[in-house]
Amino acid sequence: METLFDETSPRHFTDRIQALGPDSSARWGKMNVQEMLEHCVLGVGVPLGKVVIPRRMVGRLFGWLGKRLAIDSDKPFSRNAPTDPALLMKAPSVDAGRVEALKAELIADVLELHRRGPAGMPEAPHPFFGKLTPAEWDKLSAKHLDHHLRQFGC
Repeated sequence: METLFDETSPRHFTDRIQALGPDSSARWGKMNVQEMLEHCVLGVGVPLGKVVIPRRMVGRLFGWLGKRLAIDSDKPFSRNAPTDPALLMKAPSVDAGRVEALKAELIADVLELHRRGPAGMPEAPHPFFGKLTPAEWDKLSAKHLDHHLRQFGC
Protein backbone atom coordinates (compact mmCIF):
# COMPACT_ATOMS: atom_id res chain seq x y z
CA MET A 1 0.00 0.00 0.00
CA GLU A 2 1.33 3.39 -1.00
CA THR A 3 1.63 5.99 1.70
CA LEU A 4 2.11 9.74 1.52
CA PHE A 5 5.28 9.61 3.61
CA ASP A 6 7.19 7.23 1.31
CA GLU A 7 9.89 8.92 -0.74
CA THR A 8 8.30 8.22 -4.16
CA SER A 9 4.62 8.12 -3.23
CA PRO A 10 3.77 11.81 -3.61
CA ARG A 11 4.64 11.57 -7.30
CA HIS A 12 2.42 8.49 -7.63
CA PHE A 13 -0.53 10.49 -6.31
CA THR A 14 0.21 13.84 -7.97
CA ASP A 15 0.56 12.24 -11.42
CA ARG A 16 -2.82 10.56 -10.97
CA ILE A 17 -4.44 13.82 -9.81
CA GLN A 18 -2.95 15.62 -12.80
CA ALA A 19 -4.55 13.03 -15.12
CA LEU A 20 -8.04 14.18 -14.07
CA GLY A 21 -9.92 16.58 -16.30
CA PRO A 22 -13.30 18.30 -16.42
CA ASP A 23 -14.61 15.45 -18.58
CA SER A 24 -13.46 12.68 -16.20
CA SER A 25 -16.40 10.55 -15.16
CA ALA A 26 -16.92 8.31 -12.17
CA ARG A 27 -16.92 4.54 -12.49
CA TRP A 28 -19.16 4.40 -9.41
CA GLY A 29 -20.79 6.73 -6.91
CA LYS A 30 -22.66 10.01 -7.23
CA MET A 31 -19.88 12.60 -7.29
CA ASN A 32 -18.75 14.38 -10.42
CA VAL A 33 -15.04 15.16 -10.80
CA GLN A 34 -15.36 18.64 -9.29
CA GLU A 35 -17.27 17.35 -6.26
CA MET A 36 -14.68 14.59 -5.78
CA LEU A 37 -11.79 17.06 -5.90
CA GLU A 38 -13.56 19.38 -3.43
CA HIS A 39 -14.13 16.37 -1.18
CA CYS A 40 -10.48 15.28 -1.38
CA VAL A 41 -9.19 18.82 -0.71
CA LEU A 42 -11.36 18.90 2.42
CA GLY A 43 -10.28 15.38 3.40
CA VAL A 44 -6.57 16.17 3.09
CA GLY A 45 -7.24 19.45 4.87
CA VAL A 46 -8.16 17.59 8.07
CA PRO A 47 -4.66 16.20 8.85
CA LEU A 48 -3.15 19.50 7.66
CA GLY A 49 -5.30 21.33 10.23
CA LYS A 50 -6.95 23.45 7.52
CA VAL A 51 -10.35 21.81 8.06
CA VAL A 52 -11.83 21.13 11.49
CA ILE A 53 -14.85 18.85 11.75
CA PRO A 54 -16.30 18.18 15.20
CA ARG A 55 -16.69 14.58 16.30
CA ARG A 56 -20.20 13.26 15.95
CA MET A 57 -21.85 10.81 18.29
CA VAL A 58 -21.82 8.05 15.67
CA GLY A 59 -18.03 8.34 15.47
CA ARG A 60 -17.68 8.24 19.23
CA LEU A 61 -19.78 5.07 19.33
CA PHE A 62 -18.59 3.22 16.23
CA GLY A 63 -15.35 4.91 15.18
CA TRP A 64 -13.25 2.12 16.70
CA LEU A 65 -14.99 -0.43 14.48
CA GLY A 66 -14.71 1.74 11.39
CA LYS A 67 -11.03 2.25 12.15
CA ARG A 68 -10.46 -1.51 12.18
CA LEU A 69 -12.27 -1.93 8.87
CA ALA A 70 -10.92 1.14 7.09
CA ILE A 71 -7.44 1.80 8.43
CA ASP A 72 -6.17 -1.40 10.00
CA SER A 73 -7.13 -3.44 6.92
CA ASP A 74 -4.94 -3.45 3.82
CA LYS A 75 -8.04 -3.74 1.64
CA PRO A 76 -9.00 -0.67 -0.40
CA PHE A 77 -12.08 1.27 0.64
CA SER A 78 -15.29 -0.25 -0.68
CA ARG A 79 -17.33 1.52 -3.32
CA ASN A 80 -20.10 3.83 -2.16
CA ALA A 81 -18.82 3.99 1.42
CA PRO A 82 -20.65 6.53 3.61
CA THR A 83 -19.27 10.07 3.72
CA ASP A 84 -19.44 12.70 6.44
CA PRO A 85 -21.84 15.39 5.16
CA ALA A 86 -19.27 18.05 6.13
CA LEU A 87 -17.01 16.65 3.40
CA LEU A 88 -19.61 16.75 0.63
CA MET A 89 -19.77 19.70 -1.75
CA LYS A 90 -22.44 19.95 -4.45
CA ALA A 91 -21.53 21.14 -7.93
CA PRO A 92 -24.49 20.61 -10.28
CA SER A 93 -22.24 21.25 -13.27
CA VAL A 94 -18.49 20.95 -13.72
CA ASP A 95 -16.50 24.16 -14.13
CA ALA A 96 -13.23 23.47 -16.00
CA GLY A 97 -11.40 26.34 -14.33
CA ARG A 98 -12.49 25.22 -10.88
CA VAL A 99 -11.38 21.64 -11.62
CA GLU A 100 -7.89 22.87 -12.55
CA ALA A 101 -7.71 25.07 -9.43
CA LEU A 102 -8.79 22.17 -7.22
CA LYS A 103 -6.23 19.85 -8.81
CA ALA A 104 -3.48 22.39 -8.07
CA GLU A 105 -4.69 22.80 -4.48
CA LEU A 106 -4.90 19.06 -3.88
CA ILE A 107 -1.43 18.48 -5.33
CA ALA A 108 0.00 21.24 -3.12
CA ASP A 109 -1.71 19.73 -0.07
CA VAL A 110 -0.44 16.21 -0.84
CA LEU A 111 3.10 17.58 -1.15
CA GLU A 112 2.64 19.50 2.11
CA LEU A 113 1.52 16.34 3.93
CA HIS A 114 4.60 14.57 2.57
CA ARG A 115 6.87 17.46 3.61
CA ARG A 116 5.47 17.52 7.15
CA GLY A 117 5.82 13.77 7.54
CA PRO A 118 4.88 11.91 10.71
CA ALA A 119 5.93 14.75 13.01
CA GLY A 120 3.43 17.06 11.33
CA MET A 121 0.33 14.98 11.92
CA PRO A 122 -2.36 16.46 14.16
CA GLU A 123 -2.93 15.81 17.81
CA ALA A 124 -6.65 16.44 17.35
CA PRO A 125 -8.81 13.35 16.86
CA HIS A 126 -10.17 12.35 13.47
CA PRO A 127 -13.86 13.34 13.29
CA PHE A 128 -15.01 9.72 12.97
CA PHE A 129 -12.13 7.40 13.93
CA GLY A 130 -10.88 9.35 16.96
CA LYS A 131 -7.22 9.51 17.95
CA LEU A 132 -4.88 8.34 15.20
CA THR A 133 -1.14 7.74 15.16
CA PRO A 134 0.91 9.47 12.44
CA ALA A 135 1.12 6.14 10.59
CA GLU A 136 -2.69 5.80 10.73
CA TRP A 137 -3.19 9.37 9.43
CA ASP A 138 -0.80 8.54 6.59
CA LYS A 139 -2.50 5.27 5.70
CA LEU A 140 -5.99 6.77 5.92
CA SER A 141 -5.06 9.76 3.75
CA ALA A 142 -3.38 7.56 1.13
CA LYS A 143 -6.24 5.04 1.04
CA HIS A 144 -8.81 7.83 0.75
CA LEU A 145 -7.00 9.49 -2.16
CA ASP A 146 -6.44 6.14 -3.87
CA HIS A 147 -10.13 5.30 -3.49
CA HIS A 148 -11.28 8.45 -5.25
CA LEU A 149 -8.59 8.36 -7.93
CA ARG A 150 -9.62 4.77 -8.74
CA GLN A 151 -13.25 5.95 -8.74
CA PHE A 152 -12.33 8.22 -11.66
CA GLY A 153 -10.06 5.73 -13.42
CA CYS A 154 -6.76 7.31 -12.42
